[in-house]
Amino acid sequence: MNKFTLVATALMLPAFAFAGKQQVKPLDAPVAKVAASSEIESYTWKDLGEGTFSDFVLSNLFVGIFNEPVKVMVQESEQKPGVYRLVNPWQKNDNVNFNDELNYLVIDASDPDYVMVPAQQSPVADAQEGETWYCSYTDWAVNVVGIDKETFFSLQPDKVPQLRDGVIKFSRNTMAVMYPYGTGAEFEPGTWSYTNMEYEGYLALPGASGEDVEDWVSIGKGRFLEGFLETIFDEDYVPEEREVEIMENKTVAGVYKVVKAFQASAPTGRDLIIDARQPGFVKVEEQNTGVNSTNGWVYILSVSTNGMFSDYESMVTWNPDYASRNITMDEKGIYFPKNSILLYFPQTGNASVYTNPNAVDSYLLFPESDGVGHVSADESDAPVMYFNLQGMRVESPQPGQLVIVRKGSVTYKTIIR
Repeated sequence: MNKFTLVATALMLPAFAFAGKQQVKPLDAPVAKVAASSEIESYTWKDLGEGTFSDFVLSNLFVGIFNEPVKVMVQESEQKPGVYRLVNPWQKNDNVNFNDELNYLVIDASDPDYVMVPAQQSPVADAQEGETWYCSYTDWAVNVVGIDKETFFSLQPDKVPQLRDGVIKFSRNTMAVMYPYGTGAEFEPGTWSYTNMEYEGYLALPGASGEDVEDWVSIGKGRFLEGFLETIFDEDYVPEEREVEIMENKTVAGVYKVVKAFQASAPTGRDLIIDARQPGFVKVEEQNTGVNSTNGWVYILSVSTNGMFSDYESMVTWNPDYASRNITMDEKGIYFPKNSILLYFPQTGNASVYTNPNAVDSYLLFPESDGVGHVSADESDAPVMYFNLQGMRVESPQPGQLVIVRKGSVTYKTIIR
């Protein structure tokens, strides 16, 4: 399934707000002088030990760089306590040109209530704009615009990282970007801009417990049949039900994460985030699947994420045909009708979304579910039939046997338990 062929029809839906990578908007600020802080350049560093880093910089500037937590050496300035340097925080990536000499990240947490990332050059250059610099909004406000910390905090508290219990968390949209020698096609070279970030991140300093770093807690092993992405590679492909770890957000009940949901399609397959706070109107916000194709990275989003819809009633009022494309949840799992998930390819440069003509009904069964719940109500009485991988009927499958199950219009692979 390495070669990707898009055989879908473009489906234009109004009011989708795409947050593709490298979409930048100008900040209302003067053109910056491009230079690293001379103060920081004068620092010497002492090793503190190994910390944990989940990237919030490169993963938000360049498509195809992800932010899985990694162990990293953390150093502290010998001149200014609370200023930290991460050594080799990013791994070389085949998708980008990487400058090893710039593989450092400096974070100024000398004021734990107002953490800043000073202006620094990225080890990766933008393909169109060239040399790429970044800083945090907190640094931009103080050192570019001249806003004092208290004023910026009062205006944008959600964009102010803080150091708590040895952990610094960076929420989405906390970083600015600048191309000093760009083409000027969109923005004047040297003008700070911001990106529509996908990923949050954090730094856990050496010795931090890390218990509250991750926003997710595991609810156990479930079963996942993914038929909206895998099937685009082969129209005859039958998706296989797989065991997956399911996590729930600690602070937002009803938001789930399926760990490595798309690894059946690619080794780089990422997690799937599902917003099921409304069980009758479940959403899959736009996200990178981690699957690369001839059209670039494959993003997905659900029909229900259209900005015009607040609930199921508003969706079907706008378009009655969408009633059959609504994702729902019950006590057993979450159910994805075959055309409920759309595909999006931001690297192609257009805002079209696509349906997969080979898609099949999919589902996520929660831990301890018996699996019956993924069948739609009008097919609940349909007989269950089993087939081996050669397509021959199996009357009495045995435990441990891999079979193809068919119940009504639902077909999937599973291992008999």
